[in-house]
Amino acid sequence: MPTSKNPQEARNEQGIQAEVRGILHFESGRGYFITVKPSDKEGRETCVWLRAAEDKGLVRKLQGLDGKEVIARGNLAQMPQDVGASVPPSGHLPATRLSN
Repeated sequence: MPTSKNPQEARNEQGIQAEVRGILHFESGRGYFITVKPSDKEGRETCVWLRAAEDKGLVRKLQGLDGKEVIARGNLAQMPQDVGASVPPSGHLPATRLSN
């Protein structure tokens, strides 16, 4: 059974908090991701894949934002190389908070 953590415990947990600003996209069979243009305008775009399939309410919100600029915030995690998944081995962001 999950237990709630007090704010001090949550602050002391290790992890990477991320904020991503870019354009939201959907790719059939893979899901939602945000593309971020490089600051020098010459490099390759960075794609941050969102883990949102488990949250039906979030998926409905994402559907209305496809193709628009969004900001997603959450804990950053990287997909391991040896995991068979529908998205490439790159950064994932559980989009717990999303705005446009």
